[in-house]
Amino acid sequence: MKSMTGFGSGKVENDKYKVETEIRSVNNRYLDISIRMPKELSTLENTVRERVKKYVIRGKVSVNISPEPVGLDEQTMINSTLVRQKYQALQKVKDLLHLHEEISLHHLLAFPEIFVPSSRAVDLQSISRLIDQSVDLALSQFDQMRQNEGENLKQDMIERAETIHNLNNKVRELAGNQPKSEFERLQKQVGQLLEDQNIDPARLDQELAIIADRMDITEECVRMDSHVRLLKQTMNNEKEIGKRINFILQEMNREATTMNSKSTSIEISHMVIHMKEEIEKLREQTQNIE
Repeated sequence: MKSMTGFGSGKVENDKYKVETEIRSVNNRYLDISIRMPKELSTLENTVRERVKKYVIRGKVSVNISPEPVGLDEQTMINSTLVRQKYQALQKVKDLLHLHEEISLHHLLAFPEIFVPSSRAVDLQSISRLIDQSVDLALSQFDQMRQNEGENLKQDMIERAETIHNLNNKVRELAGNQPKSEFERLQKQVGQLLEDQNIDPARLDQELAIIADRMDITEECVRMDSHVRLLKQTMNNEKEIGKRINFILQEMNREATTMNSKSTSIEISHMVIHMKEEIEKLREQTQNIE
């Protein structure tokens, strides 16, 4: 079981380039992968996308790949226009803040984009291998974080499922005598209301028995117990489970609502409300599950 939220980074380099990859994800109904990398390397984007798909089924995933040359060679060009723009911008900041420090080469080197390797200088094969390694390192860290968070979610959800199971057992015990007690209550009330009426007692008892039987929630309790077992089984699956758990919780909430509407017991009603609260908390947690 994995969380949809996570972060991972990977850094690798050789004698020509260094590459840093950062991967982060947030909740999303479907898989949405966004990749940022230099335009001259756009041909590698599909390879990166396929690598990410091996780890992620659902979520909004952002991948940021930042390659840089290691040192400058004779084929590296300097974007003189951009250098002037950066220098002028630094000068404006200096004037605005009334700074006395002189602008130096050290300040300009903070902008690596002023150095542009020529297209002939890019060793696509070399940088491609580095990107693959960097992405794999980031994905490994990213996936481990998602697994760790998923385990924490799982433990919390199992505890809540167990709470619902225990409440359901108590409700079933209390509801065992509900049809009989409800029949006796109705019989007494109707008898007081109709004591002067000429009504067939057998027919009256039959109608009251039908009404009392409709208040029996044993069937709902049995189905609730079945849903809780299925929920626990589903949480132990390795594949996409978030959507399936959502469907199970919908059914659990439906059973709880029916219990509450059919029962006349205040004690049962309070327990069912507690069950519905736990179901809602489970639903909130499920929004984070892949």
